[in-house]
Amino acid sequence: MRIATCLAFAILCLECLLAGEIKASPFPALQDSGYNGQAIGLGGPLVGGVTAGWEFTPQIDILVTELGFYDFLGDGLSIRHDVGIWDEQGSLLTWARVPAGTAAPLVGEYRYAPAPQVLLLTGHSYVVGATAPVSQSNPPGWLTDMYPNSTIEIDTTKIGTDPRINLVVADRYYSDMGGGYFDPLVFPAYHAPAGDYFDLNTGEFVRTIYPYLFAANFQFVPEPGTLMLLTAGLLILMRQNNVCLKVRRFLNDRA
Repeated sequence: MRIATCLAFAILCLECLLAGEIKASPFPALQDSGYNGQAIGLGGPLVGGVTAGWEFTPQIDILVTELGFYDFLGDGLSIRHDVGIWDEQGSLLTWARVPAGTAAPLVGEYRYAPAPQVLLLTGHSYVVGATAPVSQSNPPGWLTDMYPNSTIEIDTTKIGTDPRINLVVADRYYSDMGGGYFDPLVFPAYHAPAGDYFDLNTGEFVRTIYPYLFAANFQFVPEPGTLMLLTAGLLILMRQNNVCLKVRRFLNDRA
């Protein structure tokens, strides 16, 4: 009876999945930004805005469902941020606006907003990026939001992505000098160079910091077509062997 019940439940789950009644929970692409607990007080007034992000390749076909921005300490965002994903040619595929405050759900280190779903293909290169002001004033994060590693340091050994997402580079940016807090979302076509940063907390230049611009993140689910094909094949195989009919008759006999 226990085996038959399990089989019946499995068949029901498969049929519901085929009917679209079961939805997979999304997975964060970047699971650990590598933040090591150290904040950097960058010098200089606000001089513009950037779109900062990182390049990746999916290891399987995926469906992007939400886009997110890093929330330092998880206490809410100071301003809103636009987040987008571009293809290799710089075409914007999807975008979302993550609002200021705590309204957007916090998942791990990031707050997320729903985005128009888009299919990303295995082996293709994409860039995810977010708008953010350039150059924070003392104290770090004043009127802005800190992210790795514009104003917080990271330990590169701790960086963790979902195994289905291959991190290519994390130094993609576009800078609009002379802009403001709410500069438009622009394809981050450039690679940020490593450099020495002036720390307002110590009054001196600190060591060279390599850019890992993990301001943006996204959540995804495996492309449903592959899962549907596997499920359909299993269900057809079971039906060809009369498993469904046998289980139902068995349950009816026991009723």
